[in-house]
Amino acid sequence: EASRGARTMAERIRSMAGGRIVWDDTEPLHRWIEAVKPSLVPAAQVAWVQVHSRAAGTPGSSGGGDFSEAPYQPALQQISDIIDRGANVPAAAKRECVERLLDTARRQGYTTGKWMVFLEPGVADAAWAAIARATATGELGCSAKVAPTGAGPDELVHEAVVCCVYVRDFDERAELQRVLRALMALMAPLQVPVTAGFKPDAFTMLGIDGKQNRWRLPPTVHSVAEALAWDVAPAPPAPGTQQDPIELDG
Repeated sequence: EASRGARTMAERIRSMAGGRIVWDDTEPLHRWIEAVKPSLVPAAQVAWVQVHSRAAGTPGSSGGGDFSEAPYQPALQQISDIIDRGANVPAAAKRECVERLLDTARRQGYTTGKWMVFLEPGVADAAWAAIARATATGELGCSAKVAPTGAGPDELVHEAVVCCVYVRDFDERAELQRVLRALMALMAPLQVPVTAGFKPDAFTMLGIDGKQNRWRLPPTVHSVAEALAWDVAPAPPAPGTQQDPIELDG
């Protein structure tokens, strides 16, 4: 049953910023998830549906620093120079470039990154509901977003959409592993594989996307198999104290 004063999709779209519909805690989480599930959100008008953790002490997806592109350019230019000479880029040069890029991100405090899972349109609603709830309550990462699957009345897009689950610091291996394991556990009942690697947000901002990016750099810095094999002390349990109570049901 629709609640009195429930916002329409058109109202949500008019009030969004940056092409994102974001849960702002003005309505119960369960109601928001149902109202903006991926199949109801028009992909032609909305880029992302997003929720941030409400657990005390966890930031949103923006990280602690501000991104500035210029400091990354010297490392990328070295790779561009090799390519411009018509040479293959040695693996060692790629590794050195990646480490320089990560060092720059550390200095900027721009250390957020994400595990990615690709959702077929038919399962995206259920998968996102599980991820959104776990994120808001601090059981997953610091933020999560999903691309809409709505293509028209009772129609879905024809390709898988990406869902990103954020971690605040790519150097916190225990937390990266904890979030990955939690994500895999959430997706297992839906038979959704988690196979994509971990991508720093700085790489997204620089355009290091896919294997065909102009620098031929890997778009991720850790594979799922690599992260699961890390011998790290377990990350402490996700904070259980919310800033404010979250109404999940009813």
